[in-house]
Amino acid sequence: TIAGLPGVPESLAAALEPLAQDDISVDFITQNVGLDGRMSMAFTIDEKLLERAVKSLQPGFQNGRFPGGRLEVEKNLAKVSAIGIGMRTHAGVAHRFFSCLTREQIPIHMALSTEIRVSCLIVTEDCQRALEVLHKEFFEAPPRHDQIRK
Repeated sequence: TIAGLPGVPESLAAALEPLAQDDISVDFITQNVGLDGRMSMAFTIDEKLLERAVKSLQPGFQNGRFPGGRLEVEKNLAKVSAIGIGMRTHAGVAHRFFSCLTREQIPIHMALSTEIRVSCLIVTEDCQRALEVLHKEFFEAPPRHDQIRK
């Protein structure tokens, strides 16, 4: 996460530029602007590129390119997703996905949803259990009353 950036559109491009120049691909990009007008941008990269990415971003903090910004790194996260074209027409998929993980007390560090995918970041050690409970929820559980189309 790059936190504390100025809340202007240019901040996103400026923050990603050093990574692009160093051929480091980012994924799972989210951003928000707080009440103070400062922006935070979170993204994932392959953990084997982490050291290189930090080195790539450091000059931006030192030379004032990211004024007031700070870098926060969290390791050992895994991305878990439910993907399917039918999500556009089936309400409640995201709710079921997140409820299932919550019931199992699997903390969600970041979430992202598109019209065909629901994804979240969880601690790597919870990944296998998350996959098992999500598989059971979506493929083994009998359909609930509200899921039956008439």
